Amino acid sequence: MFVNHNGVLSDSTARLGLAADTRTLTGWAVLFADFNNDSLLDLYEATGRVRWQADQFTDDWLAEPNLLFQNTGTRFNLVEPLGGTVKPLLYSAHGASVGDINRDGQLDVIVVNKDAPTNVLLNTGDSGQLNNWIAFDVRDEHGAPAIGATIQLTLKSGEVYYKSIQSSSGYASSNSPHPHFGLGSHSEGVKATVHWTDRSKSTLLDVSPNTLHRIGKIK
Repeated sequence: MFVNHNGVLSDSTARLGLAADTRTLTGWAVLFADFNNDSLLDLYEATGRVRWQADQFTDDWLAEPNLLFQNTGTRFNLVEPLGGTVKPLLYSAHGASVGDINRDGQLDVIVVNKDAPTNVLLNTGDSGQLNNWIAFDVRDEHGAPAIGATIQLTLKSGEVYYKSIQSSSGYASSNSPHPHFGLGSHSEGVKATVHWTDRSKSTLLDVSPNTLHRIGKIK
């Protein structure tokens, strides 16, 4: 984890609580997503060995448990059971994608495993249901996802968040192109500004939370 200090990147992996667990396992796809809608990006990592090695995990010598870390604002805390599931999933996982599959306002994960079925993980966390959220379906003038555009979210408190409209993320993975923002307790005064790839802008005032909003570019 490299933190940007005025253009200079410093290795903050250990300070942020990510060194011990991520360096003992073999990471593939890595997802940053706000799984509990508290406005802080959490981290999900799909893991699986590249060398056959017998160990305590399972009969599959390439299998490892995936990892989920909760962002507290100052560091990332490892969520247990590993991977955030009731029982750790022990496979050789490679790809992982995030999106709100069942449209309940909480981000879910799909994990693609080597020589094993795909895992569809629905987010049932209580804290994510209590916090507010907002999401956007941003379309270009042709009706396709506006890949390359950026959406800026400004809260009544003055906090500003940015997300790029993109689908690819991590190793051989493609996420939902709908940018999702956790709002925590914020419930009013949300302003959304889309910065299109041609440098024009579209602004929406007082956008309602807990809703997926579609924004289309006018030709």
